[in-house]
Order: sequence, then C-alpha cells, then structure tokens
Amino acid sequence: MADNGNGEEDARLDIESMEDKNAQIKEIEKLAFDPDQYEDIQRDFAEFINSIVDMNNLKKFKQEYQGIYKALAASHKLEKQYIDECRIAISKIWDTAQQVKQGIRAAAAEVDKIEDLKHRVEEEQTKVQTLKEASEDKQKVIAELRGEIAALERKAQEHHELEEDIKLK
Repeated sequence: MADNGNGEEDARLDIESMEDKNAQIKEIEKLAFDPDQYEDIQRDFAEFINSIVDMNNLKKFKQEYQGIYKALAASHKLEKQYIDECRIAISKIWDTAQQVKQGIRAAAAEVDKIEDLKHRVEEEQTKVQTLKEASEDKQKVIAELRGEIAALERKAQEHHELEEDIKLK
C-alpha cells in the first residue's frame, strides 16, 4: 500500500503541476497585447481624430485611419477572447490531468489492496492445508485407536469366554 513517502511525493508533484499550469497561463498572457499599450493607442487615436476633425483635406486619411483603428479594435477584442479561451482550455487540461493522476493513484491503491488480499489468501490456504494435514493425521490416529479398541474388546471377549469355559468344565 502507499506509504507516507509516496503521499508527500504526490503532494510535491501536485504543487509543481499547479506551478507549471500557472507558468503556461502566464506564457499565453505574454502573447496578448499589453492592455496599457492598448489604452495609450485608444487615447492617441481619440486625440488624433479630434485634432483633424475640421481638416477637410484629410477626410480620406481620417476614414482610412478609422478603418485601420476599427480593425485593430476588433483584433484586440478577438485576441482577448482567444486568450480567455486558452486560459479555460489550459485549466480544463490541467484539471483533467489531475483527475487522471487521482485515477492512477486510486488504481495503484487498488492494486496494492489486491496484492495484500492475494497474500492473505495464500496465508489462509497454507493454514487450511496445514489444518487438513493435521486432520488427516488425527483421523489416522483415531482409526488406529479404534483398531486397538476393537482388538482389546476381542481379547476381553476371549478372556471372558475362557473363564466361562473353565467354569463349565
């Protein structure tokens, strides 16, 4: 069966596993666009658009710039969604991994129990065999004693018959 050393080892591995999970989530978050940078871009965009509002000669540029900014905003929104989905996926993967580990531990514990029960069955079979042999030996002794009793009864009967024969003569 599992001993305390294995339990401590399992706990250490679980902690390391959680640290790995957190490290992977941080790696995914590093791929994301920095939220502070995005706020700076939003502020710069608003300032720039406000500064060129009245300039008719930059109308086409303003429309292009707004289109690019909308694409950036949509890209940023999708990126956040994908990062969130990645976090959820990583969590599900790690949760499933933990369940698998628990299943493996439970299976190992069951294997240990089965081995223990097999050992106990072998011990009991040995005891039964020993008791069976002892019983057979005792049956032989009983049979021998019954034979001796029968022989003694015959001798007693013969002796008794001799005395009656003597009296009759």
